[in-house]
Amino acid sequence: MVIPGARSAIESLYTDVCTITVLHDVQPAQDAPPSAIKRTEAAVLVSGQPCRLSYKSLAASTGDPAAAVFQDVRLLLSPDICVPAGSGITVTRQDRTLDFKSSGLPAVYATHQEIPLEPKGRFA
Repeated sequence: MVIPGARSAIESLYTDVCTITVLHDVQPAQDAPPSAIKRTEAAVLVSGQPCRLSYKSLAASTGDPAAAVFQDVRLLLSPDICVPAGSGITVTRQDRTLDFKSSGLPAVYATHQEIPLEPKGRFA
């Protein structure tokens, strides 16, 4: 059961905007030789979509005083959009552009969905 107005209340907190890009296979032309390889292209699934980034910092519990702090980043988004795992996601937040890749399956609720993200270019 969804409380009336719950979805609009959550969506009123969306201060960011995102573009979601998915990869899809492109088949070779019919007149291509049998050895032709299908290629993969990026396609924009949705652009200018209101959203919100949520951050949570988690400390590693290894007992090491120099342990790294892990940052859990999630994208909150309308549940109406089907976002496949592994999609590229670009979020504009306060005039900054942040690039992410979807690292998992979305948790979809009646009022919103939460997509776990990780930075697109992570340094080791």
